[in-house]
Amino acid sequence: MKTLLKDWNAVRVIRLVAGMGIIIMAFIENQLLLSVIGLLLVVQAVMNFGCGPGGCNIPDNRRYRRRT
Repeated sequence: MKTLLKDWNAVRVIRLVAGMGIIIMAFIENQLLLSVIGLLLVVQAVMNFGCGPGGCNIPDNRRYRRRT
């Protein structure tokens, strides 16, 4: 429980607020798919997972050769 409550940064807060807003709007509009997307954002914020620094980059397999 302590790990869930520490290391909060602006991105986590934005995910939490956006997710909660999306869930509220989904229930008002009766949109199930939108509520799932909002729930995903809330879970990412609370559990602190998702795309981290360099986590979502596509690996570049090309080798660059520099000719001098």
